Amino acid sequence: MKIIGGKYKGTTLLVPKGRLVRPTLALKKEALFNILTSYCYFVEENKTVVKFLNSNCYKILKKNQFEILNIKYNNLSIKTLKKNINIIFFDPPYNYIIKESMFDLIIEKTTSNPIFILETSNKTHIPKINYLKVIDERFFGKTKISFLIKK
Repeated sequence: MKIIGGKYKGTTLLVPKGRLVRPTLALKKEALFNILTSYCYFVEENKTVVKFLNSNCYKILKKNQFEILNIKYNNLSIKTLKKNINIIFFDPPYNYIIKESMFDLIIEKTTSNPIFILETSNKTHIPKINYLKVIDERFFGKTKISFLIKK
């Protein structure tokens, strides 16, 4: 997998063999990373994936630009997050059932105008969430990317 644009265009990123990760297609990556900001939290429970993620982050980011949390997302503590977040990208397993509680875990630590981006199966239904609204959905084959903002 390679970075397809920007300062690090052509940099090869490492991914574990098998189905531990689902690399995002180039078209989707370009659309998403064109809007990302300068600091990122990664929440990943699989230690093998964390090793690859850490290696890739050190290739293209400075140490103060990212933090990798090797935990289950459901165990995330808001106290762990030091900075308010304005973009939240969720890429759960395609069989994951999206629930409002998934957003409850992090909404307290967002800026006043956060944007939530969900990469799911194109068949996944985003339930009604009291404090968020879907503003756009894009389909890429078997994948759907949904954009949500605060109401």
